[in-house]
Amino acid sequence: MEEAPKSKEEMIEHLMQRFRKLLEEKLPDEPGTLEKIEKNTEEIGSDIKRDVENECVVYHGTGYVGGRTICRCGGAAKFKTYYEKYTATVLGETNS
Repeated sequence: MEEAPKSKEEMIEHLMQRFRKLLEEKLPDEPGTLEKIEKNTEEIGSDIKRDVENECVVYHGTGYVGGRTICRCGGAAKFKTYYEKYTATVLGETNS
């Protein structure tokens, strides 16, 4: 499981480093056609959105609220254990 950032500022710094690396890798050195520009920017934008979403999910934690909590049905729900969490969104899939 990825280590959660300790603060919003740390999360932003981590993302900025990732974006710099991503842009260095994916921005072309030579001019290209409008089609290539659109393809590159779409790919970069998708990567950035996915990275921001993943970083936010890691930053906001597991959702653990204590040993017991109120269930949707009104009963008491008891914490059993942690399970690997699979998250699928429109931006991609993650395991945490």
